[in-house]
Amino acid sequence: MMLAEAFDLALNGISRAAGGAYRSVKMEGVCKIDGDVKAEDMAVSGVGKVYGGVEARTFVAAGRVTVAGPLTADRVRLEGQFTVRGGLYADKAVLDGALKVEGNCEAEEIVLNGWIRVGGMLNAGRIDIGLIGASKAQEIGGSSIEVKRAERGAWAHLLQRVIPAFDPALEARMIEGDEVRLEATAAAVVRGDRVVIGAGCSIGRVEYKTELIVHPNASVKERVRV
Repeated sequence: MMLAEAFDLALNGISRAAGGAYRSVKMEGVCKIDGDVKAEDMAVSGVGKVYGGVEARTFVAAGRVTVAGPLTADRVRLEGQFTVRGGLYADKAVLDGALKVEGNCEAEEIVLNGWIRVGGMLNAGRIDIGLIGASKAQEIGGSSIEVKRAERGAWAHLLQRVIPAFDPALEARMIEGDEVRLEATAAAVVRGDRVVIGAGCSIGRVEYKTELIVHPNASVKERVRV
């Protein structure tokens, strides 16, 4: 994305600006942007709100940030509490904290440590979720899917402030991938080539092709080799 004729936008302290096309956007403090934003790079630190959608090459946010529309970026890096009222679309998304997406969340690669709520489908080539909170998605799809309890290091205690329920568990209606490894997950249906159902899982039906491994402390009501 090249916006050669655009200029930079820098907001500091308590400030507000109009949406538009910019080369670079930086928001530090308590900042708001009215309308859609298109930029090469966008960085938000503090409390930020965008009353529209965001399209950028890179999007980096730390703090408590809300985007009222969809967020589309090549690379997304989030730390803290983040809400997207539309969908989130990225090549790679790395997240530490609490993420709420009211639409779909789609990427080539998603790496999350924390808490996630997706109103639609969570879809990526590779999904790696370290749970530090009660998470939920309607459907989860990908080539490689791993859901596990995150290690509770020093940073995990800090995330308790932004994660509403410090109960590491994931709930989904359907999970489907080639390689699927799950812990602390409740799902109606899990489908995959090779499937590992780990400790703390409660699964209604597992459909697998090559291999199924079930932990003694997991519950699977129905196992079907297809």
